[in-house]
Amino acid sequence: MVHLGFYALVATAAACLVDGHAILVDPKPRAGQGLAPGPKFGNFPPTAEQLAGCANSTAGPISKTLTAGQNIDVKWAVTIPHVSAPGVRLAIQWAPGQAFQVLANGLDVSKNGSSVALPAGKTSNAAVLQWMWASQEDGGFYLECSDVAVKALQDGPGAPGPGAPGPGAPGPGKTAVPPPPTRAPLPPPATPGPPGPPGPLPTQGGPIPLPPPQAPKQTQAPTPGPGPKAEPPASKTTTKTKTHGANKTAAATKSPNPPVSGSDNVAPIKAATAVLAAAAAAAMALL
Repeated sequence: MVHLGFYALVATAAACLVDGHAILVDPKPRAGQGLAPGPKFGNFPPTAEQLAGCANSTAGPISKTLTAGQNIDVKWAVTIPHVSAPGVRLAIQWAPGQAFQVLANGLDVSKNGSSVALPAGKTSNAAVLQWMWASQEDGGFYLECSDVAVKALQDGPGAPGPGAPGPGAPGPGKTAVPPPPTRAPLPPPATPGPPGPPGPLPTQGGPIPLPPPQAPKQTQAPTPGPGPKAEPPASKTTTKTKTHGANKTAAATKSPNPPVSGSDNVAPIKAATAVLAAAAAAAMALL
């Protein structure tokens, strides 16, 4: 009995080794997939025809909506570990009948998940995400699919649907209030330039009058020296002698020098006049 139980346990383990060792968890796989131990293809490597399909599964409802150009998280579970090589492959089919576009290849199955980026600008309402792990050591591969939708970035989750009011829009029956007018931005303050040269000082009562031009100073002519002195006339001494009843008799006493005549005084006067005339002429020449 004991030996029979041991052989039954070995047979069960062998069946699990053949039937499957990994399954897709998220996004949710199609009906009939994602169940442990999971279907296994017993050939290695997989053929092109096998990689172009979804293991004869049938398309189901959309399990998840993804956003173009964004990363998606794909999760799986390993029921019985094997060496990962060549690893996990993730691919997407944008429309029925089209070839799968590979998103990642050679991922380590022991990580139980990975984040990959979707191409930007490509959308689909009936896309298929394919998960496949090929293990050379196990001698086979495991393949499962999930039906997804891919929306544009502005149409992704959280974006308002068609006809939905945007943020700040008035509700039904309400009139939109126009936004307040925007004022033009004030110009920046002017930057003062370097100080210029100081200007003239202000004066009270108008400009200060300039003094009138002065005439050149006149040079005074030299004063001529005194001419030769004329000899003073000799003093006359008159002795008057009065006598009773007699006529007055003047006795004149003459000086030793005789009186100078009028002709003797003319020469010195002429000389002085000539000197004065020459001085006057010199003064006029200086002007």
